[in-house]
Amino acid sequence: MRTPNRTLVSLVAFCLLAVSSVASAITPGTDIATYKESVSGNDWSEAISKALKDAPENHIIYFPQGDYHISKTLLIDKGVTLLFERGAKLKTDAESLISIRRGGKIIIEGIGGMGELVNESSSPKASVIDVDNVEKDAAPDLCIKNMSLKGLVCIQGLKNPDKGGLGDVVVKDCLFDADEMHMGHKLPEVKSLRVEDSRFIGSAMRGIYFTSPMPGGAVVCGNTLENVGVCAIQLSGGKANMIDDGCLEYLPSAIVNNNRVLGGGQGAKFTTSYIFGILVYGHNVSMQGNIVRDFNRGEPVPGARIGQRLKLDGNSEFKGIWRVENDKRLRVAGAALYAKARQAIISNNICTNSGWRSVIEVKTGGRHPYVIVSNNVVDGRSLAIDESFGFECDCARSLWTGNMIYDMPAWTFAVRGRNRHNTFTNNVIFNAKIGFAVPAGPDRAEDELIMNNRFVDVETPIATEDGKAQKSSSIYTMPPLVVTDTSFLPEPNKSMRGQMAVITNLENDTLMICIKDKDKYIWKNLVQTAPAEKTNPAEPAPQN
Repeated sequence: MRTPNRTLVSLVAFCLLAVSSVASAITPGTDIATYKESVSGNDWSEAISKALKDAPENHIIYFPQGDYHISKTLLIDKGVTLLFERGAKLKTDAESLISIRRGGKIIIEGIGGMGELVNESSSPKASVIDVDNVEKDAAPDLCIKNMSLKGLVCIQGLKNPDKGGLGDVVVKDCLFDADEMHMGHKLPEVKSLRVEDSRFIGSAMRGIYFTSPMPGGAVVCGNTLENVGVCAIQLSGGKANMIDDGCLEYLPSAIVNNNRVLGGGQGAKFTTSYIFGILVYGHNVSMQGNIVRDFNRGEPVPGARIGQRLKLDGNSEFKGIWRVENDKRLRVAGAALYAKARQAIISNNICTNSGWRSVIEVKTGGRHPYVIVSNNVVDGRSLAIDESFGFECDCARSLWTGNMIYDMPAWTFAVRGRNRHNTFTNNVIFNAKIGFAVPAGPDRAEDELIMNNRFVDVETPIATEDGKAQKSSSIYTMPPLVVTDTSFLPEPNKSMRGQMAVITNLENDTLMICIKDKDKYIWKNLVQTAPAEKTNPAEPAPQN
């Protein structure tokens, strides 16, 4: 009898194994089923712990479809890959499902579909993946792909200030379902952060919350965060939160693009100072293409189309950014987008019905601040009725252009500081009380350039913070119209007040200006005393 060729038999066996299991094409590795003799009842704790102990560095442990319940936390202290077939679920009711202590590169990945990590513990310290006990100087890399994580906290790294840091953290194509926080890390260094194309649901108060120094920068792109209670995305550094204290030094670059923050903010209590859709502190910041929708903390005022309030005990209500209690000033604030940054582009974002004190706030400090804020679409429906604004510019050497803003209950642009050399041009503002609020006092805004903006249904285009109209011509200058005859001039009206026009002919030119003359608006010849024939009754002053 002819003996089969051993090579051929091995090849056939390998092919059969590959058909039966997706992971076989990725091995060498270990199927967790080979440790089934160590399972006690339905408890896989000892089996999986033994597999982790036996695995050499960078080994693959494969979990076929099925439920794997463990009663004890799994400790990971080496580089290892946990590979979950679609429908494989690792779950526990212990305080943590997985605790990472050290290691090289730790990969947790689903293949053929999402694997699942679930912590069903009722402990207030419960987490799915604990990185709060990493050993000093260990800095393991953590990569999670195509996985579903569910628990009180999905990735916990906030509570232990003496822990070791992390290396590169990557989360991609995942689903987070958290009751308290999706993922967070505080104080020790994280080499870099990348969170992409993932969805965050549940009732968490915080979403992507990393306040650690990140020398390799952060990339947070293409994610959807739904109904996060207080802060959807926060990237800020170390122990400092003020520019003068060095808060920008912890994050040398950040790309926060194309995320969606859908709903949220309602987890804030009256004593909660801030809510944020997206907050970033750092250098070289890109915040582009994000959508922040219905992220706010108040409720609409009955009968009012814009502006919100906070209902207090009894029949009282709160409508501003401060409250006074026992001579202490407590801030009640919030923004859709908030950046403390140097060298930043904040563009092409859509922020609707979001924020409280502001919609977009930008602060740069005094050292090398260069910022562009452009082509954003912003409305003020959810802003506080009093003391709120669509944009806050606490900047130097910045450009604000091409923004579309509407329905502002108070200010549209709050321009802060002295001699900051900011430029505001080609912005369009519909339905607002004040277009630009500049600092009060003599010559406080002379180095700001505010021109070529369009105001439609804006009560006061330019005013000081104390409500007085701004008189400086360097602040509010519209380019002159150029026509060949007065018959081509548009009808004078309130929105054209201050508009100049040049009437050209072969011999000489005539300069005219639209002014209010008693009860009507007219085009007045600046050379002759008689006004041009075109007039229009002055619009009545708005009633307070």
